[in-house]
Amino acid sequence: MKNWKLYIWRVLEGIAIIAAIVGLVLQYQSLQEQQILGAWQLITTKASGNSGKIQALEFLNSKGVPLVGVDLSKAYLWSVNLNGANLRGANFTGAALIRANFEGAVLKNTKFKGAVLFQSHFEYAFFTKANFSHTDLEGAHFDNLLDLNAEMFVCEMFLFFKKFYEAVGI
Repeated sequence: MKNWKLYIWRVLEGIAIIAAIVGLVLQYQSLQEQQILGAWQLITTKASGNSGKIQALEFLNSKGVPLVGVDLSKAYLWSVNLNGANLRGANFTGAALIRANFEGAVLKNTKFKGAVLFQSHFEYAFFTKANFSHTDLEGAHFDNLLDLNAEMFVCEMFLFFKKFYEAVGI
C-alpha cells in the first residue's frame, strides 16, 4: 500500500514540474512579444533625435522581425546596425544615418531622399528601386551590391556628382 501512495505522489510531482516549465515558457514568450511590441511603439512614435530608436531597431532586427515600411524620416540613427534587415519600402527621407550598417539588407523601394549616409556600409545589399536622390554619400561603401537597379542608381549618382562639381566650381 505504501508503494502505491509513493507512486501517485511521484506522478503528481512530475506533473507539477512539467506544468511549471510550461508556465515559464509561456511567460518568456509573452515577455518577448511585449518587448517586440514596445520596440515597435518606440520606432513609430515621432520624436526628435534618436530617442532609443537605434536600440529598438537593432533589437527587432536581431529577432528577425521584418522592418518593412517603417517610417524613419528625419531620424538621427548614428551607427545603427541593420545588417541583413528587411527594410523593404522603408522611409529614411532626411534621416542622419552616419556610419550606419546596411550590409546584406533588403532595401527594395526604400527611400533615402535627402539622407546623410556618410561612411555608411551597403555591401551585399539588395537595392531594387531604392531612391538616393539628394543624399550625402561621402565615404559610403557600395561593394558587391546585389539586385541593383543600375540605371536608376547610376543616374542618381551622376546627378549627385554633377551638383557637387557645380558647387565647388569644377
